[in-house]
Amino acid sequence: MKNYYILCFVFLYSPACQSGNYAKDIKEKSNQSTTIETKVMQVVSYGSIMSKAEKTMILETDLREISGLTFDASANELIAHNDELGVLYRINFEDDEVVAKEKIGNIGDYEGVEMVGDQIYLINSAGDFISFNQKTAESYERKTALNANNNVEGLAYYEDQLLIACKGKPEFSLGQNYPDCRAIYAYNLKSSALSRVPFMLICKEKLKSFLPNLPQEYVNRLNKFAPSGLAVHPSSHEIYILSHQGKLLVVLNPEAEVQKLFFLSLEEHKQPEGICFDSQNRLYIANEAKNGPAVIHRYTINQ
Repeated sequence: MKNYYILCFVFLYSPACQSGNYAKDIKEKSNQSTTIETKVMQVVSYGSIMSKAEKTMILETDLREISGLTFDASANELIAHNDELGVLYRINFEDDEVVAKEKIGNIGDYEGVEMVGDQIYLINSAGDFISFNQKTAESYERKTALNANNNVEGLAYYEDQLLIACKGKPEFSLGQNYPDCRAIYAYNLKSSALSRVPFMLICKEKLKSFLPNLPQEYVNRLNKFAPSGLAVHPSSHEIYILSHQGKLLVVLNPEAEVQKLFFLSLEEHKQPEGICFDSQNRLYIANEAKNGPAVIHRYTINQ
């Protein structure tokens, strides 16, 4: 019903549709990627895919609070964690099976997980993380200048950096002031240093200006934007930011320019918290249990 509603909005909004020359107008504007019609149709097109996952895995009780998701290409497995126990779960998604569990940290409010080479990084809501070496089974802790007020939720790898998405306050030092924005910071793995300024800011006005004149229902969803998961597309290097609040998926290029903005299906995505891509560029979104079991959905994304 939601997708139908957005589709109706496209037709109602489009001046070309009102004049009876919709097809001709779209053809003339085919190269104008910034038109409102094109942008809303992107939402509709993607929404139809997002409302019907090509495959869904129902998760065991241990993963009811699945919060982070990453992909191990060498084993063709997903790696997830369950928010609090510092345990990594290896998942064979094709066979709907958890194939291994390994404890790498103490009890904590863990949020994002990312695999980089032999290392698996697990970050908590205060911005501190564990680095676990799969070959040696050694782990050690690293602290950052972020804190619990930043409420870290997402973790992703990009060009020798760990990108860290903050669901809460975007500021962490004196003099910073980023009203109505959410921040992503970069932790340099070579220098072991966190950037003092955001890698990018995602401000609500920027999101609303990308798709102006939306019905109020969707404006309300945009106003709730707060990152709950983070992933970088393997080929395009676009940055995918998942938001449980508002049920959104925001796609930006590395220059923080909005490329796409998708409204997720409210039926399929009760509490989207984890996101990653596999080696075939397929997208996985993990949902915590809410009025039902925790699940992972897989989608094929058309670039």
